[in-house]
Amino acid sequence: MKWPFARRLAAAALLVTASAACASASAGTYAIPDQVEGIPDVVLRAYGQAAAAAAEIAPDCTGMRWSVVAGIGQEESHHGTLNGASADTAGDITPPIIGVALDGGVINDRGDTVQAISDTDGGRYDRDPKWDRAVGPMQFIPATWETWGKDGNGDGVADPHNIVDAAYAAVAYLCGTGKTNLNDPAQLRDALYRYNHSSAYVENVYNHIQEYDAIPVATAGGYGAGASGAAATAIAWATQHVGSPYVWGGQCMDPLKTIEGPRGSPTAKDRYHNCDCSSLVQQAYAAAGVSLTRTTTTQFAQDDLLAIEPVNGRGSALTDQDLAALQPGDLIYFASEGAPGAPPTHVGMYLGNRQMIHAPNSRRDIEIIDLKADRGGYYMGGGARYWGTRRVVG
Repeated sequence: MKWPFARRLAAAALLVTASAACASASAGTYAIPDQVEGIPDVVLRAYGQAAAAAAEIAPDCTGMRWSVVAGIGQEESHHGTLNGASADTAGDITPPIIGVALDGGVINDRGDTVQAISDTDGGRYDRDPKWDRAVGPMQFIPATWETWGKDGNGDGVADPHNIVDAAYAAVAYLCGTGKTNLNDPAQLRDALYRYNHSSAYVENVYNHIQEYDAIPVATAGGYGAGASGAAATAIAWATQHVGSPYVWGGQCMDPLKTIEGPRGSPTAKDRYHNCDCSSLVQQAYAAAGVSLTRTTTTQFAQDDLLAIEPVNGRGSALTDQDLAALQPGDLIYFASEGAPGAPPTHVGMYLGNRQMIHAPNSRRDIEIIDLKADRGGYYMGGGARYWGTRRVVG
């Protein structure tokens, strides 16, 4: 279990800079804002790094994002700055943040008490050989750390006083060992309650998360500026796989930069790892806890997606007027010239500024294109017919 500090901190005002022009590489890689007032840069990167590792830490956990980790960090230690503490460039917090002795005593004038937990770590983490104390920026009890602690920065030591290690551990603890979707408010609240058995704590952290969720994130290369929530996560996931070879029928479970077989004859391993057009967007949104079906035609027919129809009707050329109605993260569907099957036969994810990321065909890799410039304007009147757009909502 976790134990909160007796005195909780109000959320800091949020001042964000996340423009396409200044999006940093680290922000884009980890789907975080470029800056958030009140969160030191090294701490913000740790939140993003840990959230991005959720698929490896807890494969059955979806919907993990920087804002969830930050919600915990705000409530537990004001992002590692409580009582004048700070994180160095390696993420080590000094002076160490150590909570009250868990000795069963009264901790405030309301008569609230803490649980009595005798020492479990010999004072190694909390400097108290008699009673346990919550430690580090994420306030883990030493016994809990022994189970859930992580070596997030890869230095060979799982240290609760290091923000990267602590953020990784928080991701693991929130996700647990079962199937969890943190985009579901009820499941998110359940996860927060597991972290700290206090209804007031849950609501405080949940409110922090909602505030952070509203902040647009920077994405790789500055693509998708202004996106937030599931769309931002999906864009970040997709853009990190630019350069991975297209594989027709590929499941896109773990896109690799090379394939075993020839491009026209991929192996079973290639089909497991790499993507075709529809599995790319499917898995990108799966990273955000959103379920899309497997093929272009079934995705296009999903009634839980917002339909945006072509200005000039299905099968017409994509126009600038059509693009004006789109947002980063929207899924653009086409009937590609000569492609087999019923339309739509191709899908890409819109990034804004007339750009789209897609897995085009077996001759090309996952790429980001300018819709008007690519192949002489193929997607805007040069052969591909625009079938419509679908938007993830909610």
